[in-house]
Amino acid sequence: MSSDEKKRRREKFFLERFLELRGIKPRNVEQLQPPNPDFLINLDGRMVGIEITEIFIQPDKSNNYQRGADELLLQEIDSFKDKIVSEAQKVYFETNGTSVLATITFSHVPRAKKNSKQIAELIADKVRDMVSGNTSDEEHWRPDVLDNETNLLSEAVAAIDICRVPERRFARWEPTKAGIVTNLTPEHLQDRIDLKAQKLSNYRKNKEFSEIWLLMVADRTRPSQKLHHTLGHSLYSVSSPFDKTFYYCHASDEPVVEL
Repeated sequence: MSSDEKKRRREKFFLERFLELRGIKPRNVEQLQPPNPDFLINLDGRMVGIEITEIFIQPDKSNNYQRGADELLLQEIDSFKDKIVSEAQKVYFETNGTSVLATITFSHVPRAKKNSKQIAELIADKVRDMVSGNTSDEEHWRPDVLDNETNLLSEAVAAIDICRVPERRFARWEPTKAGIVTNLTPEHLQDRIDLKAQKLSNYRKNKEFSEIWLLMVADRTRPSQKLHHTLGHSLYSVSSPFDKTFYYCHASDEPVVEL
């Protein structure tokens, strides 16, 4: 699956959760292509375009902070981990029929494409070894400092945990995603609104749309998006040119907020 297709599926998932939480039941939902908003929904004949954007924890901007060339943003780290684990899963299932659910904990995330591919292959090999050498439902691997043959794996991966599952459809592979929750600020929201507002004039050229909404999403399952708001009325201090603007924090008990 391409990165674009993954993004489209992810956006559709967020839209469905948003509509469910707001009690909105459109007649139909259509996923669009640029230069249109991400979705078109029919609300009893009122055609509403919905643009979805995700919010990420921002780097420290105090004291004229400049991000170094080798410093990764949290969302970049998420992306590297996801790509390595996805490749490892693909390599594993090319030569092994045993369905397992796997969780990989990284100690270091390699940026070089060559190293990333090697680590993915080493993860796949290690999971094969874990499956073939044991019959128990669960297995756990931790690096051995004396194990020189898998030095690259030991440097990048702190743990691999697997669980046998009855069917391939349950065989999810994913990196662990621990992280620190950061307070959401009005600046977080305003930055995303201002960025997306640059597209609004083009969206309004399509006369099919009665309204254009903006849905901002923070996905609390990802370290780069562990945002929590305690802003109260200050949350409404942001300014948006969209007809309606919403903030939705996925995987939390925070309600969807209309700004």
